[in-house]
Amino acid sequence: MRLSYLLTILSIIFFSNQSHSYFQFGGYIYNFPSLQVINSETNLLGDDYSNILTNLTRLRLKPAFYFSENSRIEVNYEIDALISEKYLPMVSNIQITNRQALKLNWQIHNSKYIKVNHFIDLFYFKHLFEIGEISIGRQYISWGVGRVWQPTDLFNPINPANFSKVEKDGADAISGKLYLGSFSDFDILVNFSNNFKNVNFGGRIRTNISENDLAAIVGKFDQNIVLGASLAGNVFKSGIRAEGIYSISDRKDYNYIRGIIGIDYQFTEKLYTALEYQHNGSGTTDKFEYPKYFEKLFKGEIQNIGCNYLAAIATYQLSSLFTSNFTSIINFNDLSTIILLSTRYEFLQSFYLSAGILYTFGEKFTEYWYYNDAVYLTFEYYF
Repeated sequence: MRLSYLLTILSIIFFSNQSHSYFQFGGYIYNFPSLQVINSETNLLGDDYSNILTNLTRLRLKPAFYFSENSRIEVNYEIDALISEKYLPMVSNIQITNRQALKLNWQIHNSKYIKVNHFIDLFYFKHLFEIGEISIGRQYISWGVGRVWQPTDLFNPINPANFSKVEKDGADAISGKLYLGSFSDFDILVNFSNNFKNVNFGGRIRTNISENDLAAIVGKFDQNIVLGASLAGNVFKSGIRAEGIYSISDRKDYNYIRGIIGIDYQFTEKLYTALEYQHNGSGTTDKFEYPKYFEKLFKGEIQNIGCNYLAAIATYQLSSLFTSNFTSIINFNDLSTIILLSTRYEFLQSFYLSAGILYTFGEKFTEYWYYNDAVYLTFEYYF
């Protein structure tokens, strides 16, 4: 628990030297019942399972200890209870990711139908200086600009087809930011994994030119040298986003390019739309190789297993409290498709009700053929 010791020592030092300390507390309760239509032919779950009714309840507590306006420790602690007859990879919780050094996930109860565990998703110390900032511990690191995919975000981005996941997983790291001027900064970080046996490191420089955000990254991740860049800006009344990486391995046949380009447009105050294309050079076009990628997919190490995708998004605000969403993703190589329709309604202050339908189709052994069709509800309360 070296990370916990370090953060505790830092908190004592800063608390003893600051007189304007205070405490904030928040969080949410999230209930997620779903009915999943199991594909009896898929080799992910084996036998001919019938439809499965599951219920996932999450309680997330978010205390923050401010030692001054410039220094704080923030924690995100969560308890999950999953009621399900079968193990479902896209719902079950990951114990530890490839961007985490320590396992801070513990099981409380494990029976045939009920699994309860608790974990620390964030636990970091942050201090702001006049010229920059530093963060130490398990933290969120987001470097991408894409709406659906973020190739330059090398820290546990969420699979867009995982409708049960809300936050990305924290990464164990020491990160620093140097302010270079208005809308310009330089990030540098060291990321630890596998009980501090593996180390990733990288840097990103970002600026704004003519109202366009530009960034470049370089680093070493998973034993590969990674070079990348991103752009977010506007062309006429449309927003444009592009980013990509080139991963260089010791073996030339393992080198790959992954990138996206997207456009979004706000037709009216109520209607927002977006299109995004992804080329995933680390994937495969042979559907019979897909099973080799499943473990990485369910661990959150990759977002897709194919090579070329197109996503379409539309959001319509029916009222100030009621929003509907449409998302469709197609794998161009095998033509399998996933469609997600959902609505979200705020009927009490800080209380939200959502409903959704996940529908997939594709020929046998194509990517989204392996996914389950589902209908679901979510109940969210924020405090």
